[in-house]
Amino acid sequence: MKIDYTKGVCTYAYPDLQPQRTRDNLHDKFIEAITNHIVCDQWSPYYEINQILYKALMGKHKVLLGGMPEVLLRQIIGNSLGLEDVKDMFKYVLEQIATAKVPLTMQSATTQYFSHIV
Repeated sequence: MKIDYTKGVCTYAYPDLQPQRTRDNLHDKFIEAITNHIVCDQWSPYYEINQILYKALMGKHKVLLGGMPEVLLRQIIGNSLGLEDVKDMFKYVLEQIATAKVPLTMQSATTQYFSHIV
């Protein structure tokens, strides 16, 4: 008796659960369906969130997309970082913008260098 794990909650990404040909055939269709019906050109500015979303959905996991109001996020950051820490971060971002070879905005530079905070 052979158990078919592809009918359960396992992932399509595991190479031992589906034949290579089936997996390769479905991969692009899944990516296209996720992009068209879930993301709908509203990408997160954080690369990690986009990557986790695709991996979770490709893995047949249940995903809840939620957001945090920016005011609450600012309060959390304000309560967890000292003034000197924020000054150091600001100086670091300004230095990175000054030495960048391509134009960077304050928001994109902050997201790139401090994505774990902002």
